[in-house]
Amino acid sequence: MKTWPIPLPALAACLVVWTWPVAVRATAGNPIADALDRWDLAAAQAWIDQADPSGRSRSLAGVRGAMLFLQGEYEAAETVLAAADDADATTLRARVRDTRAVTAGLATAWSPSRRFVARFAPGPDEAVLPYMLEAAEAAFDVLSARLGMTVPVPVRIEILPSIDALSVVSATDRGDLVRSGAVAVADFNKLMVLSPSQLPHGYPFADTVAHELAHHFLTVRAGHRVPVWFQEAVAKYLEPAWRGASPGTLHRSLAELLADARAGGRLVRFDELRQSLSRMPSPERTALAFAQLSSFAAFLVRTEGDDVLSRMADEFRVGDEEVAVLRATGKTLDELQAAWLRAYDAEGRPADTGGVRGILVRESGPPEATLSTAQAALLRLGDLLRRRGHPGQAAERYARIVVPGAHPLLVARLASAWNEAGEPARALAALDRAGLDEVEWAMLARERGRALVALGRHAEAEAPLLAAVRTDPYDPGTHEALARVMAALGRPAEADREQRLAAMWR
Repeated sequence: MKTWPIPLPALAACLVVWTWPVAVRATAGNPIADALDRWDLAAAQAWIDQADPSGRSRSLAGVRGAMLFLQGEYEAAETVLAAADDADATTLRARVRDTRAVTAGLATAWSPSRRFVARFAPGPDEAVLPYMLEAAEAAFDVLSARLGMTVPVPVRIEILPSIDALSVVSATDRGDLVRSGAVAVADFNKLMVLSPSQLPHGYPFADTVAHELAHHFLTVRAGHRVPVWFQEAVAKYLEPAWRGASPGTLHRSLAELLADARAGGRLVRFDELRQSLSRMPSPERTALAFAQLSSFAAFLVRTEGDDVLSRMADEFRVGDEEVAVLRATGKTLDELQAAWLRAYDAEGRPADTGGVRGILVRESGPPEATLSTAQAALLRLGDLLRRRGHPGQAAERYARIVVPGAHPLLVARLASAWNEAGEPARALAALDRAGLDEVEWAMLARERGRALVALGRHAEAEAPLLAAVRTDPYDPGTHEALARVMAALGRPAEADREQRLAAMWR
């Protein structure tokens, strides 16, 4: 299993422009090509039926196969593509065959509204479903309102059981995924998401599906002519809105990373942002790109109006990048970038709250690497005491090394030991002193939620426990705590669900 750094940066999405069969590319302005470029399958089907009422044309077999692929009918697509008579259809058939092989064992689940259908590996990933589909449903409403549009339903989501499976299904180079830290891709009329089980502490998969859904909306609106930088700017800007956060809200480490890069002259150049962010050289560089683009999108909305993102998307559909930006805003892209940097500099550096920045923690390695020899000995003694059933004594040792600026995983270990010792107030005090971003560091949110439940503060416990489970849905203790919260808040159906999920690992 790939040992991914934590907390994972905002997730890269790749919009892969894939090869259509020759019949689709035959003429400029081909209506079938335009419809398929925007995943308007109803319009494409109408044009195909008009062009080939009998359904027997070999020249259109590749198009029909592509349609079936975009609908998720992989076996039928492979059969139809076998009858096509062009090389592109042969290439597409190989992709369909590989996709069918990787997804053959996946089960199917629908969201309550039936606007989403998810495929997943039976077993632990059942714990992902309720939270991912909840986020998808909320994000659908937010995106529809903010972009003034909707998309055909159901939207398909594939939860892939490994990075290799994600690479195959998304047609994205595995090395690119690993180097950039990308764990999700929006293309081929679906969202493709890596199982959180493949990372040691999970990753924020609920925010990820909201991010990818924004890509899906933009592609339906304007096709693949939308520049990568704009796709990622909009997706990252709108990513947190589904859970009630303000658009453009960045985790502390991302805000600090952006401030450091601006001060040090290390911002990502816009010409680097014209290719898929899955090709970034490192997760840190990917994270910086997302922070920049989210900030730029927020600036555009603030200065050019709430509908500027929709206006720009519409212009990208019909014109090249520079002309589209100028028509939508009256300014060139260079002018807008310069204005954004002036505004960013005028706002000043984000306030330093004394917390540890996630990006720097990733660079420094495991928590043990941050300790002196004496502190490392205390940590080992604390772990030994905890294993022998003395969590209170372990917590006292941990407390001697959890000083201001301590690694978040050490803070989590201290809070967890106090919770195990039946000292929830001391767990909360340790978390409060650390002052970390607990949405970003989900293991801290989990311990806060557990402590609040133990103190009977159920309404306060809901938000941190949900933040935890939306990153790591496999911890039975989190589900047990959520079950108590839901029961106390008079939500028996959700309490039953959490009890069921908690029992999966017994």
